[in-house]
Amino acid sequence: MLDKFKNTEFTKSVLTLMSGTFISQLIPMLFSPVVSRIYEPSDYALVAGYSSITVMLTIIATGMYDSALMIDKEDKDAINTGAFAILITIVISLISILIFLFLNNSIIKWVGNENLEFWLFLAPLTIFFHGLYQTLNVWNNRKGRYKLLASNKIIMTIITTSATIYFGYLGFKGKGLIMSLLIGQGVSFVLLLTQTVRNDKLLFSFFSWELMIKSAKEHKDFPLYNMPQGFIDGFRESGLIWIISFFFGATSLGSFSFTKNILLRPLQIIGNSVSQVFFQKASEIYNKTNDIYEISKKTFLFLLFLGLPFALFIFVYGENVFSFVFGQKWEEAGRFSKILIFWLLLSFVTSPLGFIPLILKKQKQFFFFTLLTAFVPTFLFYIFGSLGKSIEASMIIYSLSNIFFIIIVIKWIDYIIKRVDPHHIN
Repeated sequence: MLDKFKNTEFTKSVLTLMSGTFISQLIPMLFSPVVSRIYEPSDYALVAGYSSITVMLTIIATGMYDSALMIDKEDKDAINTGAFAILITIVISLISILIFLFLNNSIIKWVGNENLEFWLFLAPLTIFFHGLYQTLNVWNNRKGRYKLLASNKIIMTIITTSATIYFGYLGFKGKGLIMSLLIGQGVSFVLLLTQTVRNDKLLFSFFSWELMIKSAKEHKDFPLYNMPQGFIDGFRESGLIWIISFFFGATSLGSFSFTKNILLRPLQIIGNSVSQVFFQKASEIYNKTNDIYEISKKTFLFLLFLGLPFALFIFVYGENVFSFVFGQKWEEAGRFSKILIFWLLLSFVTSPLGFIPLILKKQKQFFFFTLLTAFVPTFLFYIFGSLGKSIEASMIIYSLSNIFFIIIVIKWIDYIIKRVDPHHIN
């Protein structure tokens, strides 16, 4: 399997991105034993509460037109699609200012964390930086600038990790985690914007209001189906945070947030890089031949081959590893790691395949699966919590139900790929 991946353009692109992702994830992983001894689980609960609010708006910040620019055949169309995504980001950011200005107290009561009162006023900045960065990131991915994207990730991580440790030693605690995130986002956005303008200033001549409106109409399925789908995904993440906070308290919420963050880092070293390259290469192949079965199959098996040993290790030794590396206060996080790892493994393995419905323009059908995957596991978690079950039991049913729905989605994606290119049907 590895031999098939060697010396291909796909592999070289993945390795370029992965090198940047590896370093960008390695830095916080190396310093995580230090950070975990500076901050408490309740500090991570504050960040989780902040993220549970901002994630709902960052997902819709571009109207999902950032993804649409990848599948445009011509750069002149893609740059106008990207311009429309940027316009939507600006509008959403301005609307969010009004939301947090007039509904701040109501949101605080809903989340159940009064320490967020001041920090929610900075949420529009998170939405603004995220939306514009995401559009620029997809544009540079389209242009195959993997070295640029890799270096940007490294710089963002160095700044964020340094700020996290610095603010922690100053005693800012959970507030320091939020400030470091904002600083890292802001600097990485400005840097990527500068690099993009320098590389593509001539392409701005393609911009026109007529073409921008044309792109908006042509890709209307993205805001109609992908944006609600993304919003539902965000609701699943946020809803889980609110349920854990309500039934099990800030400490368990902080442990859950820390566990997920730690487990995702090594998986994202490969997963994010493969997903970005897969989206670009699969879109290109589909526009030429319609045959994306082979690249999809090889990508799935390759990620499963790489991720399974890590998952088995965490399942067997997770609790001991968390207690030894991060300190005894993270023992609960170690227990959570054993429960969550196989769900996170499947999410990692299938992450590139999530772009296939976009490429094949099957957003409507995919939206149905998103509804099931978002609401059923979260509802089961809520039921278990309301019945007084332990958080471990609630997480087990949540993970198992997620695994069940991911397997269904895999089978459906396999079906639609074979429909597009029938000669792969057995």
